[in-house]
Amino acid sequence: MTNCLPIGLGSPNASFVVYIANKPPLTEYLSLNNMTSLSQGELSTIGQQCGNGWRKVFNVYSKLLFALDPQLFEFQQQASTWQTYRDQHLLQRSSATALLFTPPILTTSENTIHIIMGRTYAKQLVNTNQLNVPLTWLDNEFAINEQHRVIVCPYFDYRQLSNIKIARLAVLIKQLKNQEMLCPQCQQDNQCGALKGQVQCWCFGIKLADKKPKNAINVRENNCICRKCLTPFII
Repeated sequence: MTNCLPIGLGSPNASFVVYIANKPPLTEYLSLNNMTSLSQGELSTIGQQCGNGWRKVFNVYSKLLFALDPQLFEFQQQASTWQTYRDQHLLQRSSATALLFTPPILTTSENTIHIIMGRTYAKQLVNTNQLNVPLTWLDNEFAINEQHRVIVCPYFDYRQLSNIKIARLAVLIKQLKNQEMLCPQCQQDNQCGALKGQVQCWCFGIKLADKKPKNAINVRENNCICRKCLTPFII
C-alpha cells in the first residue's frame, strides 16, 4: 500500500472511488497534485476537449452508479436519468464519488468502495508494490478483495465494460455493501447514511458515553452500529 495523498477529481469525502491510470490530457489536470471537485459543466468540457474516450469514462461511470441497488445507494434519488446525474452531480463536491489518478490507500476501518479500472492497471499496481492486498480473480476481467472492498473490472468503455458487465459489477458491489450494512451487535441493517452515498448520516455529531458497545469491532472490522443498539450509549 502507498502513503501518498490522493490526487484526482471528485468529492474529498468520497465513498465510491474509481481508479484510472491516466489523467485528462489538459494542462490543469496533468499538473494536478491534490483532490479537486468539479463544478457543473466542467466534466462536459473535459469530454469535449479530450475526446470520445473520456466521454465514455464519464458515461460508463454514471451508468454504473444507476445500475446499483437503490436500496443501498441513493444515486438514483438525485437525478431521473444517468445522463442528468452525470451532468449535475458526478465528481462534484457533494457527490460522494471520485476518480483518482493515484493508487488506492486502503484500510479496513473505512467503508469506501474501490473500483480499479482495468486488469492491466491493477497488475501494474501489484507489480510495483502499490497494491499490496490479495486479489481473488473471478475470471480474466474481474477480481475482488472483500476485506478492503476492492474490485478490479474492465476499463470504462462501452465494449470493454458492456451493459451486461456493468450489471455483473453492480452485483459484486452489492455483495460488498451487504456485508458492510450489518450491525455487529444485532446483525440487522445498520441504516448507515454514508454507506448509501449520503452526505449526512443520523450518527454524525452524536456523543457517546465512555462505556462503548462491547462488540463494536468484530470480524468485519468497523461496521457501523445501528441506531437501536447505539442509543443506550448516546449522551
